[in-house]
Amino acid sequence: VAANERSANEPNLILRGKKINHQYSKSYEFEKDFRGYVKKYLTQNINYFSVLRPLYEIQIAKIAAKFPENLAVTRSCNVNMRKNSWCGKCPKCLSVFLLLFPFFETEKLVKMFCGNLLNDKKLWRYIPEFVDKNKQKPFECVATKKENAVALTLGEEKAGRKMPYILKRFHELRAGKTIREQEIEKIMRSWNNKNFLPPKTEVILKSWIKNNHK
Repeated sequence: VAANERSANEPNLILRGKKINHQYSKSYEFEKDFRGYVKKYLTQNINYFSVLRPLYEIQIAKIAAKFPENLAVTRSCNVNMRKNSWCGKCPKCLSVFLLLFPFFETEKLVKMFCGNLLNDKKLWRYIPEFVDKNKQKPFECVATKKENAVALTLGEEKAGRKMPYILKRFHELRAGKTIREQEIEKIMRSWNNKNFLPPKTEVILKSWIKNNHK
């Protein structure tokens, strides 16, 4: 059982008509191909599937908020992997912070990353790459452009008038244009049918989405 999410399906860029995805080994395409390879060349007795495949990262972040005690041991930074810490300077760190921000206590996130990444002006350069469909995403495991926009919007709502630098600048650039509630709901309640979940697992995961969105 793997834990690769729907967000990994989005390519980082399209070059000469070809989709380039540095997360290919986490994608649905790979999962489908690998399942076929296992069945054909290895064994019929293994069922390889990704339990989080139907969900976006931001949906997973909201579920994770139900277990705040796990935050202190959560790691996902490639730069500081050997140090078992977050570097707080790379696109991956910013993406994770951004996705968690709407759902976790700010103080705990700041402690986890040794600072509020949304107040780091140097990290702003990644935001256009996170949300602009005409720009290349960083070659890192970051969320999709749609959910990054949702995360920024939910972050604004949480912060209110005391917005950190990145949220405030994002808000100003949009010139008052907001993501509609229906669009946010669509992402937060989304379910990707392109998955290989066993029926019992599907029922459990769907119940989490339904109950966690109330």
